[in-house]
Amino acid sequence: MNGPAPLPTAAPDLAMRLAQAGGWRRLIQDFRPLCQSLEWRLGQQAWKTQGARTFSEGGVPYIVNNSGTLSACVARLLLDGLEEAPVTGPIRLLELGAGNGLFARYLLDELQRLCAEQGRSDYERLEFWVSDASPAMVDAWRQRGQFEPHAARVQLHACPAAAAAALQPGPWHAVFANYVLDVLPADVVRRGEAGWEQLHLRCWTQADAATLRQYTAQSVEALQALAETDDEAAHEALAPLLPVLESEAAFRPADGAQAARWHLDDGAAATERPFTVNWGALDCLDALLPRLAAGGFCLISDFVAEPGQGAQRFGPTTALGLNLEALERHVRGAGFDIAAAAGDGELPLRHRLITPGLSPRLAARFDHELGAPAWRWRDEPREQAQARAAAGHTAQALEQFRLALERVPGDWAVLHLAAEFATAQLRDFALARDLAQAALARNPWTDHRLWNTLGEAWLGLGQPAQALGCHLQALRLHARDAGTWLALARCRLALEQPGEALEAIARGLACDTQAMYRHLLLAEQPRALDLLARSFGAERAAQARRRAGC
Repeated sequence: MNGPAPLPTAAPDLAMRLAQAGGWRRLIQDFRPLCQSLEWRLGQQAWKTQGARTFSEGGVPYIVNNSGTLSACVARLLLDGLEEAPVTGPIRLLELGAGNGLFARYLLDELQRLCAEQGRSDYERLEFWVSDASPAMVDAWRQRGQFEPHAARVQLHACPAAAAAALQPGPWHAVFANYVLDVLPADVVRRGEAGWEQLHLRCWTQADAATLRQYTAQSVEALQALAETDDEAAHEALAPLLPVLESEAAFRPADGAQAARWHLDDGAAATERPFTVNWGALDCLDALLPRLAAGGFCLISDFVAEPGQGAQRFGPTTALGLNLEALERHVRGAGFDIAAAAGDGELPLRHRLITPGLSPRLAARFDHELGAPAWRWRDEPREQAQARAAAGHTAQALEQFRLALERVPGDWAVLHLAAEFATAQLRDFALARDLAQAALARNPWTDHRLWNTLGEAWLGLGQPAQALGCHLQALRLHARDAGTWLALARCRLALEQPGEALEAIARGLACDTQAMYRHLLLAEQPRALDLLARSFGAERAAQARRRAGC
């Protein structure tokens, strides 16, 4: 009997050919330093041009510092500082990179409320400069009328964070930097055998020609030419490609001019692993801190750079977390005090308080408001409520939601979670309506989900016309949300508008890039078709009667 046939021998060059294979991707831009790379520049372009859509369409997380709770804590911190170091004239506040503007709006609301309760004049003497580098963002604040209740207290400015310190000639009594220093220019660096090296990125696309045509009519060669320019119009033309772009990282030697701007000290030079140098943030603080009033402070709330980690993409934007150790050394070297909140390492959002001289009273208030124990006390009921709801323990979840709202009464995100719970598990649509309306009274501007939850409550109460208005408002905030199109389709069906329902289903399917809602959208299609068939049947019957002279 013959044995098995021998296996064919692989050609000796196949392994090498695999290593060299590259036809499945096309290079768009070769290696550039991080802040000159296409990924970073497209992120900066998104901030400038998309404005509020960077938040409302869900790409950039923002709730942790914009739900109202952080603003309430900071209002108490500010008033305590002003009580210890009274100001006789105007009280000047500044927010850098205010983004959607919610933190500033809620801070003003809380300062007004607390001053009225305590009989203080501080609110009446406020001059609050709310700034952002994006003109589109500032236009959104104005179009929404977001600051109208505090118009006499507010100055709105489109201004880069690095230049904001010079917006007015007087001293600043408080400066707020929430999730803004992490998007200023930075590098990831390391000590190589021949000297300093910095992270470079090069940009590829894996999209084939057919897929690429869905995003742009430009050829790969034209895209490469656009990527090599520093023109903003070119970046705008490249922006639609972001979903199909990928970056490859490598360390390359840095020249002396690059290393000089990094503010490297002995602590940095002794670091063996790659680390982040937030040189744009340090330059910004160098311009800002000398302008602080004697009793003033700068409060930073941001996320931390993990050792050796590169840039992180949030929706269409790119950010690089803060190297807090280097930032603290730099601030102290400039002659200022900088304090971390108690238990800071446990927090999702890190806080640093910078002052010309930190008093024990202000330090204690900072820990009391923004330390880990206070954060746990405020957040634990929400966590427990969600966990109990997920486990089906409805009564326990209800009690935890009650406690959460008691501890953070103005937090629109917690109000919304409670409204969703009232809809999905309690089926108490009147309660869900009232909770959702309370959330929207705080934030009608940035979160389409709040409008959808209110719409679902109205539909549950048998009021589809009111529900329709809510879902249409949700679409104004996020026109490509498949869940909103599903809710709109259901609302149209309740109103017996099958043609409009089918249009909503089609739009939802086109927007459902992750196929999360496909089965739900398709489940509504037979209902819509049945309604449409019945309406067509009624029309045909009426036409027949008219022809018969009936």
